[in-house]
Amino acid sequence: MIRITQSMQIARTLLDQNLNLQRMNDYSNDMSSRTNLHRPSDDPLRVARAMRLMTELRVNETYKQDLQAAHSWTSKTDVTLNTLSDIIKRVRELTVQAASGEKTQEDKQKIMQEIKQLKKAATELANDDYMGRYQFSGYKTNKKFVNEDGSYNQDLDLAGLKYEKINYNIGVGQKTDINFTGVEVFGNEHFTTKTRAKKAVPFTDEPQSVLGAKMNVKLQKYKKSDAYYEKNKTNLNTPSGAADEDKKNNEIEEKYEKETKLGVTDGGEIDLGEVSFYGSYKKGDVNAIVEDLNKSLRAQIAKKAKEMYPSDPDKEEKFRKELEQSVQFVNDDGKISMVTDRDYAGKIQAGKLTLKEIQKTKETSVQPSINKNTELGVTSGPLNYSGNTVRAHFNFDMELTEYNKDSNGDIINTSPKTPKIELKNISLSKEYDKTGKSDEEVAKLIAADLQTQVNAQLMKHGLPEDTVRVTVDPVTKQPRLAVNREYGVKLTNTTGATNITAASPATQTYTPNVNSASNPVTKETDFNVTTPTAGADSLVNFDFNLKLTQYHRYGQSGGDVLISNPGVNPATPPTPGTPGHLAFSDPNYPPQPFDLGKISLVKKYSGKNDDGSNKNPDDILREIAKDLQETISEKAASHKPPLDASKIKVEVKNGKIMLMTDGNMKMEITNTAGTLTQTKFDDTMKTPVPDGKNSMDIDIPAPNPMPPGTISPLERSKYDTHVYMNLKMNVQRYKKDENGNATTNKILPNIEINDLTINKTYKREKPDGSGTYTDDEIQKQIADDIKAKIEEKLSQINPPLDKKMINISYDSATKKVKVSVNQDVSVTVETDNNKPSSINSDVEYMPDKAAYEKPTREKMPFFEMMDRLMKFMDEGNSKGLSRMLDVIDYHAKNTQKIQGIGGGRTNMYNLMMERTEDIKLNYSELLSDTRDTDYNETSMKMMVAQYVYRASLSVTAKIIQPSLVDFLR
Repeated sequence: MIRITQSMQIARTLLDQNLNLQRMNDYSNDMSSRTNLHRPSDDPLRVARAMRLMTELRVNETYKQDLQAAHSWTSKTDVTLNTLSDIIKRVRELTVQAASGEKTQEDKQKIMQEIKQLKKAATELANDDYMGRYQFSGYKTNKKFVNEDGSYNQDLDLAGLKYEKINYNIGVGQKTDINFTGVEVFGNEHFTTKTRAKKAVPFTDEPQSVLGAKMNVKLQKYKKSDAYYEKNKTNLNTPSGAADEDKKNNEIEEKYEKETKLGVTDGGEIDLGEVSFYGSYKKGDVNAIVEDLNKSLRAQIAKKAKEMYPSDPDKEEKFRKELEQSVQFVNDDGKISMVTDRDYAGKIQAGKLTLKEIQKTKETSVQPSINKNTELGVTSGPLNYSGNTVRAHFNFDMELTEYNKDSNGDIINTSPKTPKIELKNISLSKEYDKTGKSDEEVAKLIAADLQTQVNAQLMKHGLPEDTVRVTVDPVTKQPRLAVNREYGVKLTNTTGATNITAASPATQTYTPNVNSASNPVTKETDFNVTTPTAGADSLVNFDFNLKLTQYHRYGQSGGDVLISNPGVNPATPPTPGTPGHLAFSDPNYPPQPFDLGKISLVKKYSGKNDDGSNKNPDDILREIAKDLQETISEKAASHKPPLDASKIKVEVKNGKIMLMTDGNMKMEITNTAGTLTQTKFDDTMKTPVPDGKNSMDIDIPAPNPMPPGTISPLERSKYDTHVYMNLKMNVQRYKKDENGNATTNKILPNIEINDLTINKTYKREKPDGSGTYTDDEIQKQIADDIKAKIEEKLSQINPPLDKKMINISYDSATKKVKVSVNQDVSVTVETDNNKPSSINSDVEYMPDKAAYEKPTREKMPFFEMMDRLMKFMDEGNSKGLSRMLDVIDYHAKNTQKIQGIGGGRTNMYNLMMERTEDIKLNYSELLSDTRDTDYNETSMKMMVAQYVYRASLSVTAKIIQPSLVDFLR
């Protein structure tokens, strides 16, 4: 049976009460925060679900905002189109009235004025904006669509304006066009053509696709029919002649009004030469390809304009603008099209680019050989590890020489740089306690301290810490200096401090007189310190044993009690003695010795203040006295029993360092003859041995050759060089030993660089058009890009790779890029054979047309129609007005069609916004069910917990009975 004690009952009861209190606190926290998920550990599955739902709600809110913006835009456009539709209806009514023959010429003039006002209103509608963005201007929403006279704004890209669609994301994988362009609403000013590619752009499954093609583009302008007939005034004098003139006038004007295709060329063919694009493009980014094509096209247009009008800048500018408005590449629903405008037709012949591929057969640099850094060993005054302490003393200067390098990054040890790097006054003077330490451990401590002094000098010159390493010879345990092999070095051992300020004091003993009255209060012992020189460094070398003896003194009243020993039992008869005398040989009161042991101080003191001013001799002496006092006080405090620190002090008096001891204490100094020998390093001049880096070559392809003679600027693009490079590099690093040398048997993880790519077109023509680049200049450009690409990737390695490890250079004689590898690493370079399939694909994703397609348009544009109506009304031409009814009806139907499309979009947006609201409601309910507190359930649990708690308090009161001790408290 298990015995249940009262303490166990009490402990269990209190535990249950605390658990119940914690439960009540949790319920209260749930109700106040309105959620029962406070941290992931509460319920990982529910927390993950809640996070997913919150993410979905945020995405849904983004789609909702885009839908609202799209709805607002289309709603504003719908209002504009409704107003335009009303204008067209009114125009038709007025035209019917004017064409009926019932109106006088005066009435027609009045109607013409109203038509003029309606045109002005339509002009304002064409420039209508939504939140400061013009609705019908395509991508350039900061520019108006029409000018005040109704002509189209030439600052817009009118040829491709129809395809400039503003897209909004309204759902997962769903995009919508929110705008109609002015060309769609008001019609084309001119006749146009379109040549669309057969296939979509062949993007690969990778994030980036390498694509390129070239096209030869030619343009041909066509003539429009005459818009009006100039009547022969002579024939108007007879009825028959007037009838003939009216007939001709009607035929010509009707032909113009009904003309939808041009058939007569106007001038000669315009050859724009070769247009191309090439590069790495983001998956699905057709617009980027179109942008590059248009850049190339505009460059060729500028050259053609310069060729046509070399001495007339005004005509050149006008012709250039006309051609820029006449031809353009566009993104035609995912395919590339070339469109022409301003009555031009285009002929385009697409072809594959000739790529100059940079290839590299797999090649690996040689495995590193141990090319040791320059090592300077100890030549005299080696460290002595035989005793319990090791005294180190170093003083030297170092002169480092950096050398020029060749194109491979190898040292030219006959070509030193100037000025040389001076590392001045590197010193270390210190004693090391060897107790419990091995020779190697002490040697490493000394090396670490000396490295700190070296690093301070390196830092002043901005040199890395591994330029000079302090290491330990594993055999002799002596320090040595390892200097980076790229530097020459000349070491000079110096004396360091200008004078030895103090050596250990001579062996001496002070014994007090037996009569204390004849002893001095304080015994002063001179350390015989040489006066320091102001502003000069001073070296201190103290090494002596110090022992003090404290005597008892007899009391002044008959010798019954010793003043220095009040704890003596009064019942014990005292030893007779003379009051005031010291108990030198009294066996009842033996003296107390304080053997402080070895006192050592090895240190160099600077003769300069922090601000560079000179210290005076007393300042240096006080620093020495302070350090000596700390050493002696530490010994006194650690002695058993401890020695009162007031009994022994070190002070500076009258330019001397004095040891101040109690005059009634015996003092013994024993010179232990601690020698301080300067350790000197090899001081012969060291010149580095060139590494002779192993280099690998990357061949630079020859540019597309240019024929001899003068080449037209328009033809220069044919001789551009399209370069493709896809290399990969593997860098193998090795661990270094303490001297900084590579250890080929200790390999660090490989660094793989798999995307050393160049997809670039190198132009034959110079940017300013002043001439062409030579083959050598183009190859130099390619080499510079290869170098920049490799260096960029190497700089991204973490931890960083020393820039000295791999050197990239260009050999103009052999036309090769040299990858020169330091002997601390090995590198493999090879071509990545996984070429994108788009490289070798056909060019059917580019527009191609062997013959000109005659430019067409459906009807004359709206504003030209308005101008024509006003002219006919001004002339009283009823037949012309009757003919224009077909054009008016076309624009009425076109506006209704666009209104229908816009209305469909608006309805779709309304439905989708309702859907986003439903999604928000559903997800919010799911989120609430997942994380929100159920108040009814939690309140009920809280009440139950409270009842249980109260009941437990009642039970506890019966179990835990108060004792008498409780009442007494």
